Parts: sequence; C-alpha cells; structure tokens
Amino acid sequence: MGLDYRVMSADGRALKTLGVIDFCVAPEFRGQGIGSSMLAYLNEYAVQKELDFLVLISEQGSIYRDNGFQNVETEHSWLRLHEHQNYGVTSEFINEFYVKPMSSESWPKGKVDWLGYMF
Repeated sequence: MGLDYRVMSADGRALKTLGVIDFCVAPEFRGQGIGSSMLAYLNEYAVQKELDFLVLISEQGSIYRDNGFQNVETEHSWLRLHEHQNYGVTSEFINEFYVKPMSSESWPKGKVDWLGYMF
C-alpha cells in the first residue's frame, strides 16, 4: 500500500486527505482478512493525524465499501503528468472514487480538485 498526503478541494472546501495508492494483497493470501486489517490500521493512523478523509480510486469497490468507504461520483480536475512532462490541467467525471470520513463530516457535494497530480 502506498499513501499520499495532500489537501484536496471538494466543492471549494479544503480537505486534509490521505490517498491510498496501489493497495494489494498477494493472491494466495486474499480472503483471509489481511486487506481489511490493513485498512483498519490505516483508519487508526488517519484519526491520530487528524485527517478529514481517506480517499482512493478503485474498480474493486466491494472491499472498500465493506470497510466504511463511500462511493462519490463527480467531476474531478488534476494536473496531467506523463514521463516527467506537464500536459496541463484536465477535467473528467470519475465514478470509481471512494472516501471515508475520519469524523462526522460528510464529503462535500460538487467538483473535486486534486490540487496537483492524480495518484
């Protein structure tokens, strides 16, 4: 699992987020609760660091929904980078974005600005 701390903007509101990147468990160990244990540990860490939300993008939403993440379908904008070259800001509707609140706050409705590159 890789992590990326950043402030993101959702509906114009600045949010302290921790992004989950490349989350995986080896195939022979799947289904044993290892992924859920990793997410539980990550949740404790995020609470200690007083983050607003955990965020990620995944086509495999069931494990995340089972661990308290909510699917948010909305427009996103970010800085397009490829091979150490900047291609400017792009915008696209993304339906595989998941968030988990670290407090009683809900993710704001509206456009998400990554305020940098997309992980």
